[in-house]
Amino acid sequence: MDKTLPLVTVSCLAFNHKEYIRDALNSFVGQKTDFPFEVIVHDDASTDGTTEIIREYAEKYPDIIRPIFQTENILSKGIRASTAYILPAARGKYIAYCEGDDYWSDENKLQKLADFLEKHPDYVACTHNNRIYDCLSGEECDNFVREERDLALQDVVMNGGQSYHTSSLLCRAELMKTAPAFVFSILGLEDYPIAIYLTLCGKIHYFADVMSVYRLHTAGSWSSNFLMLSPEEASSQYDTRIRMLEGADEYSLGRFHALFRAAIDGYQFRKYKVMQDYPGMLHCPHFKTLALSERVKLTVKRYLPFTRELKKKLTEKIRSKKR
Repeated sequence: MDKTLPLVTVSCLAFNHKEYIRDALNSFVGQKTDFPFEVIVHDDASTDGTTEIIREYAEKYPDIIRPIFQTENILSKGIRASTAYILPAARGKYIAYCEGDDYWSDENKLQKLADFLEKHPDYVACTHNNRIYDCLSGEECDNFVREERDLALQDVVMNGGQSYHTSSLLCRAELMKTAPAFVFSILGLEDYPIAIYLTLCGKIHYFADVMSVYRLHTAGSWSSNFLMLSPEEASSQYDTRIRMLEGADEYSLGRFHALFRAAIDGYQFRKYKVMQDYPGMLHCPHFKTLALSERVKLTVKRYLPFTRELKKKLTEKIRSKKR
């Protein structure tokens, strides 16, 4: 192995992260490793001062920070920074991920994960637990379970990619550089298809240790933007997941068709639900997997749409009698 080349490339996407980017960059350069690593920070034409902060760190840590600056926002043009810029420039044997509004909380994270993959060539990736900090409520909690284990394909597919957070992932770079089309089919949200793809390629080990922090509902983030979507926009988001899952099913040559079909039915049900399409929900195969109480509730709403108003009037009548 050429020890002059980085063993790990860290991929960091940044856009208007002025309030957070220092935490991310400090957590990168503060990593304690016995191998060289590089950090490719892609700034998508930030307008809030993020660019200047990245330049500052690139000048201070020229052997680690490799910035890529855009003069125009490429995400808005439908261009993926990861495939167009970061992966072609990555020199590491492994790729680690952390977006500019998240950060790593363990200075030994890279060493621990890279050591594992070096010793276990039959594993394609490893991940770990993380903390969630809700920027709206100020609450914090562990994201996942405190149990070390290997991740199963069923967990990854059915949990919508929520078996681990992107800031915890370290994987083999050659797999990402040769990933099939379905992996990058959801612009701006690649963690779910990446998780599916890697699990189809081999084993993923999950460490129970908390080694990163995910900021939920930061301004402009996917988690924040999703809350603002109209029913039609949310429906379209579910359609993209359905198409991605169909692509994953095709890539796996139908070996796990029943599993992918169940996940697709789940998103189809969510699509009907967000559009308040009760006939669609009742005829969706996912309906049969719901608890009896939920099935009864939806059936009543389907065939007795006036029940809400009736319940409201009865409640008001009971309250008036009590007075």
